[in-house]
Amino acid sequence: MTEINEHLLIRPDWKNPILYRRKWQTGISSALDGNEVRSALFTWPRRTLVYSILSKGFTESSYIGRKMHKNLHNVWGVPFWQDKTLLTSQASSGQKILSVKSTADRNFEVGGSCILLSPNDLSLYDAGVIAPGGLGPSQITLEEDLAHTWPPYTEVYPVLKARIKTGQTLNVITSRMVETGIEAVEEYDDGIIRNIGGADSFFDYKGFYVFDRTPNLKNGSQKFFHPYDSLFFLGKSYSMSHYIETALGLQANHLAPEKSEVQRILDFFDYQMARLGSFWIPTWQEDLRVTQAFGAGATTLEIESVEFYDYWLGTKTGMHAVFMWPGEAPIYKEIVDSSHPMTDPATIKLDEPIGRACSSQELPRLLASFLLFCRFDHDEIEVKYVTDMIGETDLSFRTILDEVPMGES
Repeated sequence: MTEINEHLLIRPDWKNPILYRRKWQTGISSALDGNEVRSALFTWPRRTLVYSILSKGFTESSYIGRKMHKNLHNVWGVPFWQDKTLLTSQASSGQKILSVKSTADRNFEVGGSCILLSPNDLSLYDAGVIAPGGLGPSQITLEEDLAHTWPPYTEVYPVLKARIKTGQTLNVITSRMVETGIEAVEEYDDGIIRNIGGADSFFDYKGFYVFDRTPNLKNGSQKFFHPYDSLFFLGKSYSMSHYIETALGLQANHLAPEKSEVQRILDFFDYQMARLGSFWIPTWQEDLRVTQAFGAGATTLEIESVEFYDYWLGTKTGMHAVFMWPGEAPIYKEIVDSSHPMTDPATIKLDEPIGRACSSQELPRLLASFLLFCRFDHDEIEVKYVTDMIGETDLSFRTILDEVPMGES
């Protein structure tokens, strides 16, 4: 087990967000036609904390300076500042069991460290290792007894065993105050039972999960990828492409107003092991506009003409769609046919009845988007915690056209 040489216990300056990262590593080999072979190079995500510290005076400035001077090159114990929980009853010296408000959606792990902190005294703390079987929803059991007695509402944090990058800079504010940025990268420790998230809270469509969290569309974007060879230097261009069709890249910002929602996103990212996994995602755009009311048994829907027959029919991008009404569960369907472009009205045909009627009054509330088969397009996820409960993250996705599922769910 990796030993902690020093703890860094000055609380962060919350005027700047705390950045929490989880990094996987994916090997990707791509053929000329865009087909991929992906492999996982990590078996668990490596974590990083980035935050700023502003000392309040001589005591804290001196604390930072002497700690960095002696132990910058060693292993540090850095609290996960965004993962605070509180004691719900007194924890006495000599006992191992802590009763806390909640351990859920936080980085508490069996074999990992946790720490109890004094609100004012940097030298007063109790750090311990969580014992096997010692982690419950509202209880933590340590391997060793507490050295001090702690009152209710004492702050309890999980601890990151980390290295702090060399070249650490202290920015001098006054003769007694300094400011610094901390980047703490996880040190390997095989004594910890890793918490790797799952995706069971997400809907399953044709054997794969749908990442259905609504993004902040104001900060979203869409890219088009279709590599081709060209000979512009000869004066006349020549294009040759091996792609079956244009691949799409999507970027979106997600704001999670509750800690459980932050964790839900992190769990999904972990389940996919970043770029390794495959899943569905709506474009969240009005790709199709349904123009006529329909019944629950309808398999043919009238749409505003988007030349579907010429541009989307038979493509992987236009093969699946999601139909969404506010406050209701989405409906996912495969599009198997469409009317000829000269036909009026324009229609699309679904593989099975849609299962929900829609009146003409409800049509303006219906959002019909393409459902894309994707992977994440990055190996590291970063959450910006603006408070210890609210976080936001930017996510990137890329379509994987050669793997799009077909047929019955």
